Amino acid sequence: NELPESLKHPLRLVDVECGDKVVRKFNISVGRLTTDLPVGHKEGLFYALLSAVVKPKATESGEDLEAWNQIAAAYGYNVANDLAEGNIPDPEDFKETCVLSLSIVNYAQLTAEVDAGKVSEWMSSIHGIVADLCKTYSVQRVQTRADGLICITGTNKVAGDISNTAVSRMKDFTLALHQKLGDQEMRTILKTGISVGPCTMAFIKTSERLPSVSLFGDAVNLANRLQLRTQPGFVNFGGSAVARLAAEKEDLSLLEFSGASAAWLDIKEEEFISPISPQEFGHRDTNESNLRHRKV
Repeated sequence: NELPESLKHPLRLVDVECGDKVVRKFNISVGRLTTDLPVGHKEGLFYALLSAVVKPKATESGEDLEAWNQIAAAYGYNVANDLAEGNIPDPEDFKETCVLSLSIVNYAQLTAEVDAGKVSEWMSSIHGIVADLCKTYSVQRVQTRADGLICITGTNKVAGDISNTAVSRMKDFTLALHQKLGDQEMRTILKTGISVGPCTMAFIKTSERLPSVSLFGDAVNLANRLQLRTQPGFVNFGGSAVARLAAEKEDLSLLEFSGASAAWLDIKEEEFISPISPQEFGHRDTNESNLRHRKV
């Protein structure tokens, strides 16, 4: 008897037409007053808190405004306001999110084989592709390191990031990323893991730089373990992530894969196979009839 998944977190950067006919950005939190009644009851009462997204006066002109816009693009408007005022945003807890952990296979070997300029060009191309796909699928990139990154959906922190499509969009984002990076001149092979669960987003203060964003919690830990245990050419899904995907797609047949600790999605065929360990992988043919398959 709770709110729908899409309303559990604040709706961010919603366009609202005000009384003066001007459209402004608002963050909207929805809550229930009649918690003793079912959500759809005709006498049920709700409330909505609208918080206007306002740029601080210190950023009203010139270079300061441009800097504020860049910070807002990276961190979100509310965080940009806090930073402009010299504050560090409070940590945010999310009860259920979808987390992707990604790493580049043989990164150290690849970078040792080419000159620094080629590495820089390669990495810039990768992160440009990631940024474009993040916009397309409403995915937030949270942490980035040289050989990998962590992304998250289901927080409503970026436009279009609706909770009830979090896993579906993350799956599509991951498949598109595998394809685009595999088509590069310097072919990039990935290992990826996707999980669902609670996590916390925190901002770590430094003395001279903008704060770094840290994501931690059960969902992050599981996504990292899934990524380490998979093989190139597959996306390793946690069982809960498969169950959530089945609910989003209204495809009960996928539930046969949700009972296991993990299920592997074949990137080329876009179908799940029975979960198998990395030790077994080299000795099993994924086309054997004793492996279960399900198109997604």
